[in-house]
Amino acid sequence: AWMTAVDYRNLDRQYKEKLSLFIALKNPALQNLFCLNHLAIPHILKLTNRVRVLPLVDPVDPTDVNWSEVDRLRVELNLTNDKKNFLLLGSLTRRKGIYPLLSALQQLPNEVRQQIRVLFIGVVAKEEKHLFYQTVNTLRRTSPVEIIIRDEYVPQAFNYFHLADFVLAPYQQHAGMSSVLVHAVAARKPILASDYGLLGRLVLEYNLGITFDSADPNAIAQGIKQALDTPCEQLVSIDGMKKLAQENTVEKFARQIFSHIL
Repeated sequence: AWMTAVDYRNLDRQYKEKLSLFIALKNPALQNLFCLNHLAIPHILKLTNRVRVLPLVDPVDPTDVNWSEVDRLRVELNLTNDKKNFLLLGSLTRRKGIYPLLSALQQLPNEVRQQIRVLFIGVVAKEEKHLFYQTVNTLRRTSPVEIIIRDEYVPQAFNYFHLADFVLAPYQQHAGMSSVLVHAVAARKPILASDYGLLGRLVLEYNLGITFDSADPNAIAQGIKQALDTPCEQLVSIDGMKKLAQENTVEKFARQIFSHIL
């Protein structure tokens, strides 16, 4: 679904997305439209009086984890216990908030940077490679922060969540759902996320971690420090994590799909 809040910096993209959706809704063969962002459904319904617009869960199977692979990755990446691991996983693009995050790391005092290890796991977008690696290398030379990059497609992403102490989601103007959020709660990992859209709302509603203005490096830096300074039982609700994970299972996904198709 298109953005539910106006972001004038991305108006052209939003207009194109809304126009594409409007055209799709006019297709007489379309009967059901499943939407991962339930907040967008009332807005979509304004465009159609024929198509059923239905909520859909974002499915995660927590049994996908391979514990021997987790142990192998921990050794391979040399993840010692002297630092906290902050994981940013997925396609590494500007929309993932990679540059505000790197700027936030530059702002942290050395005593904080000595405590953290940041894992960038996923393919760095081709157009970002030069600037991304240049910024990372500068940060490595000038600060004690440890940065690990695995610039490749990760087929079994769920394993990486069990290497993390915290999961990062500093997405830029992302209004919808995030499978990273569901993977994080299934693995019982606190999430540091943008306060924007459905993602920010779910983190607050289920007490899953910390939200901040993801366009502001200082706010991200404050979030990282807060995560380090706050006991886990005060930072998150395990019951909230369990509840959100139980609401987004593969069984519920299949049941929602087939109950409307059959």
